[in-house]
Amino acid sequence: MIIDMHSHCFPDGLAIRAIAALTEKAGIPAYTDGTVKNLKRSMNAADIGICVLQHIATKPEQTVNVNRWAAEIQDGSIISFGSIHPYFPDWKEEVNNCKEE
Repeated sequence: MIIDMHSHCFPDGLAIRAIAALTEKAGIPAYTDGTVKNLKRSMNAADIGICVLQHIATKPEQTVNVNRWAAEIQDGSIISFGSIHPYFPDWKEEVNNCKEE
């Protein structure tokens, strides 16, 4: 089984903006549209059995929402890592929440 250890995707409503911004900053076109649906399509095409998603909270106030969404999208083919922004005040509690998820 092939495991992709470092992938990113975003909630559908955010994916278009996030991919556009990341593509502009990196100067490299994105391979997918940044959605879970398109990631799974790409996984199937490449015979990838599992993708490990690395989520990023870019602002402290995003931490909880990023982690809840990360937990929601997990299934047999998607494993999500949590994200703790360095300035998130309740980081210990959130680390424990991520561990439970």
